[in-house]
Amino acid sequence: MKETKVNLDELDDGSVDYLVGIKHLIECNCVLPQFQNTKSPLFHKFIVFSIVDEENKTQEKNAICNNCGIVHTILEIGKSEITKSENLSSLREIKDIRIGLPPHIVNILEENQCDLATFEEVEFILDNERWGSYVVINKDQIEGRTIGKALIFKENSIVKIESFTRQDIFEI
Repeated sequence: MKETKVNLDELDDGSVDYLVGIKHLIECNCVLPQFQNTKSPLFHKFIVFSIVDEENKTQEKNAICNNCGIVHTILEIGKSEITKSENLSSLREIKDIRIGLPPHIVNILEENQCDLATFEEVEFILDNERWGSYVVINKDQIEGRTIGKALIFKENSIVKIESFTRQDIFEI
């Protein structure tokens, strides 16, 4: 797996708090059923949300693979260790985060079927007052473009939903 280092200077928004929240992929050892009979199976990857501190270290946390239920300890961006071979009931779930979020934001996240990593990202933005930040809550790929909706955080839980289009394929 490719190791990724976060350059905090590029992400610095001028605030005093240098914690950075990042969604990234973790590779598990499990294989999705549709790839089990292939010659070289693709290992399943799942999205997690991590916090990187001012010393460029990822805060260690545990996450459950959404395919097989194995528990991973997240060590760095894109890097984990399998620590337990079954679910842990002590790990946070969406229902645990929902209780600390404003109801109108919970409704938006649930209507768009957002995952645990997105709920954690929203919680991070609100807890750290990262006004002006945004979270992608829905997206589709159509003919080389990504079309989606982003939840933009104005201030004090005031949010706005905006559509976006991104060109994914560039012609030279």
